[in-house]
Amino acid sequence: MSIAKTNSAPVPANGPADRLFDVDIASFTGHATFLDMLLKVKPVDIDQDFSRRFQIIDGATYIATLKSDFDPSVMTKIVEHFQGDETKLDQTIDSIKGQTTTPGTVFNVIVKAASGANDPSKAAELIAPTLSLAANMGTTLHFGDIIVKEVGYAAPNATLPPDVTPEMTGRGYASELPARKLLDASDVDYLSEINQLLRPGATSDPRSFFPAIMDILTQCKATNIGALNDQAREGVGNFLAVYFAEADRNAMSDLKQHSWQKDLLHATCLGSYVAGTGSDTTRFWAEGPSGRSGIGETRAARRQLATQVCDALAKINPAVFNTLQSLIAGAIAAGGGDLFQQLANYLNDPNDSASVLANADKISDATTNFMVAIHDNASLIMNSGVPSNI
Repeated sequence: MSIAKTNSAPVPANGPADRLFDVDIASFTGHATFLDMLLKVKPVDIDQDFSRRFQIIDGATYIATLKSDFDPSVMTKIVEHFQGDETKLDQTIDSIKGQTTTPGTVFNVIVKAASGANDPSKAAELIAPTLSLAANMGTTLHFGDIIVKEVGYAAPNATLPPDVTPEMTGRGYASELPARKLLDASDVDYLSEINQLLRPGATSDPRSFFPAIMDILTQCKATNIGALNDQAREGVGNFLAVYFAEADRNAMSDLKQHSWQKDLLHATCLGSYVAGTGSDTTRFWAEGPSGRSGIGETRAARRQLATQVCDALAKINPAVFNTLQSLIAGAIAAGGGDLFQQLANYLNDPNDSASVLANADKISDATTNFMVAIHDNASLIMNSGVPSNI
């Protein structure tokens, strides 16, 4: 969701001096961890983009862009809010074309115009980021063959309505051409993907999936992505789009609150076991008592199972366990046997970034070996008395 008014003067469209908000991860390779990169990109691009002025395009151009640049499911979800009538969507956007707005305020403009939608607010949540991207707003990040677009994240100086907090803003999309166009994968979408990627007999396995992720998280290296099959690239793309979004939300509070990127990485690692047993990783998503939903709602249950899984592997293959544990001790070694959580903590502590970068290859290899060992020994671990799922 993107609803805000800003206290500063909006940045002209395309940023100061018409610069592009475009980041190639290769410029950080070997010089920064993913966390380092995010903390550098956030104030320069992500936060500045929130208040960039742009003129709303006409309905026909918007719909054409949806069809050419986005996964078909994105268009389908939006049109469903207009009773499946594409013409109504066209007319809604035409009614506000030419108006000047920003990625941070366009939601307000759309929700007033979308009176013909089943739920104007929900329709505006989907239209606001895609309309901004169609007008060349947002920040584009290149991870080799994967393109991630992030848009609408609240800047530090944004004033939000009482019912909207900064971490509720923003949306991330990933494309893995030619296989798939821009898609804003949900938690459940991503969990379904890793369930397919890591299940027994899958055409992809942890030996290719985890190095692609870990090389990016440890040293911004995306060279492994080109060798992935389409299914694995789509999974990595969705991981990166969601991980960046959640890490940005964590950075909104100086890394003190909402560390949902850690939950995403933890769930991905635990997926090597749960999917390996043939169980369903989508159970990692849940609705909480407060009405919020997400992977974070199963944190306690996941950590309990992860500790059992890691303890079991420590007995089956102590060398693999000890190698990873020795590399990620860092300043936060309170994993309690849950190396997935210890890894997530280590990669997201700025105090450990220099150590992560210095040992990037070793950490990536050790993590991959650990996940492969868990995946390959999933049945043995389960037969030792460890539950197959949370």
